[in-house]
Amino acid sequence: MSTTKPKDPTAAKRTAEMKQRLVAEGGKRMSLNLDGKRVKKLNKLVKQGIGADHSDVIRNLIDEA
Repeated sequence: MSTTKPKDPTAAKRTAEMKQRLVAEGGKRMSLNLDGKRVKKLNKLVKQGIGADHSDVIRNLIDEA
């Protein structure tokens, strides 16, 4: 018997809609590679309340720049 969760049938649709909204607003989906040292720093910033999660921290710091 499989212990994996069933696939979310709406995930692909939601992802496509999110990408369309980003493009319509002039935004872009990005991928970021970080070494362990930077991940630890990012985790510290989340704990300090700079953002709710990693993406939120990065967006907030960009907005402050």
